[in-house]
Amino acid sequence: PTRPASDHWPKREKTVRLSLIVLRARDPERLANFYELFGCSFEVEQHGSSPVHYACAHDRTVFEIYPRSARQATTRAVRLGFEVADLSAACARAVASKGELLSGPKTTRYGRRAVLKDPEGHTLELTEPLA
Repeated sequence: PTRPASDHWPKREKTVRLSLIVLRARDPERLANFYELFGCSFEVEQHGSSPVHYACAHDRTVFEIYPRSARQATTRAVRLGFEVADLSAACARAVASKGELLSGPKTTRYGRRAVLKDPEGHTLELTEPLA
């Protein structure tokens, strides 16, 4: 639904593109290895005095995994989605790598889909397009 126009809100951009996703993890290396199961390719990075972290650039979107600090909890309230070619195989790899299958795989009008948790507890949706 569209919210009514309001003088209280600034005018919105016509287009939007997600450019950055950042997760915080107890074990960033293990989490980067887990997401590489779905085609991500991470590199170790450090910017100035920031902590060493893992970064994956795909098209113009950057996916980063930072270590959590004493002041920052592990991220949890996020749901990531990846399209995969073989959902059953991707689920099997995820579970073998300490992921937890929450639902599926099942066929929906959007394709075959499954919902999992990664080893740090982030929710993850995998979708295989219908042929």
